[in-house]
Amino acid sequence: MHYRVGRLSDNHLVLPDDSVSSYHAEIREAGGVYFLSDLGSTNGTFINRNRISLSELKTGDMVHFGLVCKYFDGQSLVDEPPESPRTEDADLATSRSLSNSRTLLAVAMLVISVAVGGFVWLSARGESMTVDEISRATVQVFISDSSGEWCYTGSGFFALDTGLVVTNAHVVTDDECGKLSIGLVDETGDRIVAEIPATLVTKDDELDLAVLRVNSSQIVGYPRLELADSPAKRGEEVRVFGFPGIGGPTITATSGIISGIDEETDYPYYKTSADISPGNSGGPAVDAKGRVIGVATAGYRQEIECEEDDDNRCFASGSNLGLLRPITLLKELYP
Repeated sequence: MHYRVGRLSDNHLVLPDDSVSSYHAEIREAGGVYFLSDLGSTNGTFINRNRISLSELKTGDMVHFGLVCKYFDGQSLVDEPPESPRTEDADLATSRSLSNSRTLLAVAMLVISVAVGGFVWLSARGESMTVDEISRATVQVFISDSSGEWCYTGSGFFALDTGLVVTNAHVVTDDECGKLSIGLVDETGDRIVAEIPATLVTKDDELDLAVLRVNSSQIVGYPRLELADSPAKRGEEVRVFGFPGIGGPTITATSGIISGIDEETDYPYYKTSADISPGNSGGPAVDAKGRVIGVATAGYRQEIECEEDDDNRCFASGSNLGLLRPITLLKELYP
């Protein structure tokens, strides 16, 4: 049995509520035992008020998908708690009263969380994401030809909704090499351990941003990055994650500050002192709390110039400068 729950119409159980993710959770049956797994939803999946990533489902369990409450009757999800096998009226009334109280309490807690935080993050991750979590949310993007040979690679990251990957448009734009896939890192967030297919959802060459989709069931347990909803400030610390290919096929993190804004093009860039190499394109640039403030897009390198004189003196011209596409521009591509 495979029973998927979410907001979109291709789910087995469609819950058209804003607190429910497009592909929120799924139920699988094995040997007569039912298991519920969260698919990286924004607002979480809860069994009897406890947030879960993967847990056994038992008859009578109260389940929340975001703010939507359902009950498990032993085989499916229903709107009302299943009847108790006990026959004493007093015990039955007490059981229902406790169930209703728990439902109201759970909903109240979720509503308060939404009101205070905008998004519900009732997990144990705290106020900021660890380096390992950010690394696990970062992917390598592969662009291959019809024979499966890699043409080139870039970077990307899980964000927005379950199964969506943000990257640069120039990473996924090629007339001859159009096969897309992404690489998932291991539990330490270090090296690629699996490659899965991806499809292009949308892209904008002028914004140089793109969104890909992968099968959400193949990325269970991988975190998504929160997107900053306000512009970055000059002097703000930034860390850039990606796969530049320097030092082998492992993830690389560099750090620096937001140096200013480059407005020479139709859409602005953040200038940063963090190092950005070609394979970094599409990778996340995060603030101190792990929120994405930009997408690594380009970099300039110092050039060595020599004077034609008797001393033949040489010096470094220009400066190392990375360019980040502000993540706030993503709303123009994927509102």
